[in-house]
This record gives sequence, structure tokens and C-alpha cells, in this order.
Amino acid sequence: MKSISISLFGLAILLTLSSTNAISEKDKAPANKQEILPSFWERLARERIQRTNTYYLKPTKPAKNVILFLGDGMGAPTISAGRFFKAEMEGRIGAANPMMDFEDWPFHTLCRTYDLHTEVTDSASSATAYLGGTKTTTGILGLTGDVKPKDCRVYKEEEKIDSVLKAAIRAGKGTGLVTTSRITHASPAGAFAHIAFRDWECDTDVAHDCGTKGNVPKDIARQLLEDNPDINVIIGGGSSMFYPTEANGQRSDGRYVADEWLQHMQSLGRNAKLVNDSHEFMKTNFTGVDYLLGLLAPSHMPYDADRDPHEASIANMTRVAIEILSRQPNGFFLFVEGARIDHAHHENLGK
Repeated sequence: MKSISISLFGLAILLTLSSTNAISEKDKAPANKQEILPSFWERLARERIQRTNTYYLKPTKPAKNVILFLGDGMGAPTISAGRFFKAEMEGRIGAANPMMDFEDWPFHTLCRTYDLHTEVTDSASSATAYLGGTKTTTGILGLTGDVKPKDCRVYKEEEKIDSVLKAAIRAGKGTGLVTTSRITHASPAGAFAHIAFRDWECDTDVAHDCGTKGNVPKDIARQLLEDNPDINVIIGGGSSMFYPTEANGQRSDGRYVADEWLQHMQSLGRNAKLVNDSHEFMKTNFTGVDYLLGLLAPSHMPYDADRDPHEASIANMTRVAIEILSRQPNGFFLFVEGARIDHAHHENLGK
């Protein structure tokens, strides 16, 4: 696995991106060979950071904690629409549009989102870029551009792209993932998964394209819980990816992957908790919990406009994550995604 180093700044970063469905092979332009290498993107990033550092005073010490907020699909038009809606809710129509809180931050930027083969990236290749620092092919998570989409095999270590979350773990920091999508969906999976197709979220998905015989890739759900036992907080939807069909899940292998995670955590003597219901989550006291797996919906979490007030919101989930991670003596890295903005755009839902 290509290793990356991280320098943690005293900033919470808001990223925006747009997504698109995967396109056919014939529509893809060939990737520049040097751009396939993670070292190319790391060199480019270091050069730009060094140049930017000449413009501003450097911080006297690195930040202890970093939170990366992602509004999936939240481009400039969506922010403008949000301002209009906020003004209407506050009875301020015709007055100056109220600004979003993050618009008062001291630094802002816009960035291009494209991958090795398309001008408009999808959530998988873009997550690999902003969480792993390397561009890859549409639909692929945590693998270099040498790997082809839907490549049904076990991947080599040199084909895997490291992530900021894994770098934070190596630095001795606590880590967490919060999302309103399935926790195995493309954006959060960019922090931990190495797989040639974003939709291979459980073994049933892998079998559909690769069969069940031979060295087929490990699905995203198993990668999350089996290969990344040191992530402290995992909260989102997608419980069906971790349970078999007999337990209202989608797995064909009969495995209760989430329950196996809890048993493994307990065998290590860790204070771990598994929560499988949004209402239960809201009632739970997380004092003393160091490892949390919250699978709060079978698929994606409900839109906030449709959410039962007794169900968890993204604010509730983030608050719990920070509560748990704040106990980490060396600080933490937390990824928080508002995933359903993008879904609403796809469904042409304006609110």
C-alpha cells in the first residue's frame, strides 16, 4: 500500500462535489500514465501547499483535531437555493439573503472535481481523491488507475491507495465516520475501502458480477469491520449490508458481520457498542463507550424533511461522534457527510 503522511491544520473543511453515473468504456479518454501514480499527486499537492504557505503565516503548532465536512452535491447553486429557503423560513423574503454559517469562515476556495477518465467525477473516484490524495477511475475506491472497473480479483498492495483516516490511526489519533447514506456508500468508503466497483457493498453485490468461486474481492461491509478494527466511531445507514437475508439483510453468505465485529471488539477488551436502531440511538448513554457501530437504517437515513423527530439527525450523530472521540488523548480525525443532498438532486426534490 502506498503510504501518505498527514499534516493536520486548524481548519474544518467544507467540500462540495457533484456525482454522475458511470459511463461506458468507449466514452472514456485514456489516462495520462504519470497521473496513475499516487506519487504524482502527492508531489503536486506538496508543491501547491509550499507555494500557498509563502502567502500566510504558518500556525505555531498543528491542530489536535480535524473534522472534514462533506456536502455531497452541494455546489454553488445548491448553496444559493439554501439561502433562499432559509430566508423564507425566517420570514425574510425580499431582505438580504442570510449567509450560511460556513460562509463566515476566513478562507474559501473552489476546486475542480474530475477523475482520470471523466470531466465530471463520481462519488467513488472523488472520495479516493479528497481522502487519499490520488485520482483514479470512475466507480473505483481506494485503488490506482491501473485497476480496471469491476476487476474481480484480490488486489496487490501496490495498487491500494492510502487514506487520511488510516494515516490518522497510524499517528495515534482517534477516527470516526458519520454519514446520512449507507456507511458502505461511495463517499465514506473512500476512507477505508479498496475495491474496483463502488456498488460491491455486500457479498451479494460481488457475486452478481464476479461469482463466488476463486479469489473474489472482499465486499465493502466486510472490509470496513474486518480490516479496520481501529476506527472508533462508525455511524450511518446501511444495516442490510451487514446481515443475511434471514435477518432482513442482503447478505447471501449467512453472516452477521456487525455482530461479529462486536464479538471481536469484546474479545480485545474494548468498550464497544452496537446500535441497530435510530430510536435506540437517541436514548442511549454513550458514557464510557470507546468504539461505536451505529447502523441506524436498513439503507440510507431519511431526508431531514421527512425525519421523525425521535430519529437521529446528522447533528445528533456528529455530536455523539465528537463526544466519544474527544476522549482520545492525541486528538481525532472525523469525516462527516451530508449525503442526501445529492440524492435529492437525482430525484428532483427541491427541499
